[in-house]
Amino acid sequence: MHALRSESYSIGHSLVASLPVREFVTTNYDRLLEIAAQTAGDPLAVIPYDPVMGDSRWLLKLHGCIDHPDDIVLTREHYLRYSERRAALAGIVQAMLITRHMLFLGFSLNDDNFHRIVDDVRRLVRIPDPSEDSGSSEDPIFGTATTITESTSLAQLWDGDLDILSFGGASGTPGTIAEAARLVEIFLDRILLAATDRHEYLLNPDHQSALDEDELALAERLRPLVDLGDEILESDLARPVRQLLAHYGLPDPRP
Repeated sequence: MHALRSESYSIGHSLVASLPVREFVTTNYDRLLEIAAQTAGDPLAVIPYDPVMGDSRWLLKLHGCIDHPDDIVLTREHYLRYSERRAALAGIVQAMLITRHMLFLGFSLNDDNFHRIVDDVRRLVRIPDPSEDSGSSEDPIFGTATTITESTSLAQLWDGDLDILSFGGASGTPGTIAEAARLVEIFLDRILLAATDRHEYLLNPDHQSALDEDELALAERLRPLVDLGDEILESDLARPVRQLLAHYGLPDPRP
């Protein structure tokens, strides 16, 4: 338990916490993702322990949390009785599998509860049509799972349910695993790059070197608005102008 209370999170935690998504699910007991999100300035409400307000981001802890030791799912008995106490939590994951394309990171896909959750969804959304052959290509894929070792059997097991994205070979040697784990971090970093809006940095002087010629020209056209001064920009009529400048990366301290 002491090890699970560590507050030293990894690069992977930081990258995941920085993803521009609002819904997370974990079977981990530790608080490293929550700490990473707090550090990034976009904290997570933890379900089922915290209220979720408005469009705030949240993290669903399927197997409990180190801060609530009596709630942790650990033994075989806990797993067998999971549906008695946590059906509502499983229902959230089922809804996400139906309505989202989920990305699985660092998850072995061997969890019994997850197997039951997926099977319930599979039986709901894949009702056989007698007029069609089984295994229709129209069946939805629930998500993409990343792995650090290649496994043909795993890909076959989840065929039609999940796309398996392997970053390592089948050998499983320590060097290969370490390299594959690093590739997963690079993959997450690439997702963040693709999801980041460049306009947020247009007027930020710290990011001028990353702008191309057209973006620099647009920034120069906008700077006269920045230089109007507080006396003009603080008026109610100037609120849309302030919002525009903030949209392009200029901090706006006014409400």
